[in-house]
Amino acid sequence: MAGGNTTHYVYGPGGALIGEYNGSGNLIREYVYANGEPLAQIDAGSPETILYLHTDHLLTARYATNAGGSTVWSWDSGAFGKEAPTGSATVNLRFPGQYFDSETGLHYNWHRYYDPATGRYITRDPLVVNPHI
Repeated sequence: MAGGNTTHYVYGPGGALIGEYNGSGNLIREYVYANGEPLAQIDAGSPETILYLHTDHLLTARYATNAGGSTVWSWDSGAFGKEAPTGSATVNLRFPGQYFDSETGLHYNWHRYYDPATGRYITRDPLVVNPHI
C-alpha cells in the first residue's frame, strides 16, 4: 500500500506479471509477453501510453521506447541490479521474474525479496526443505 493506495498484482499461469490494478479494480498498468519475453508495458490513463520493451539475452528489459521510437527508459543494471534506471518513464520490471518495489528499494521475486545493494535475497526461499542449506 503506497501512500494509502492499494495495488493488486496479477500474474499469469507461467508466473509473469500481467497487470496491476488499484483497490477499485481499475487497470493501472499491463504487460505484454511473447514466449516469456516482455514486449510492452501499457499504462492506463488518458491518453493510454505504450512502452516497447527491448530485452537482452536473459530476457531482462534493458530499455524502453515510446511510439515515436525515442528511448524513454534504460537500465544498465550491472551484475547484481544495483544501478538505478534512467529516463522519464517508469518501468518496474527488473531481472526475469523481478519487480522493483519503490517503497523498499528491493526487487520482489515471486515469494521473496532481493536486495540489489548487496546482491542477495533477504528472505528465505520458501521451497527449501532443509533450512541449513
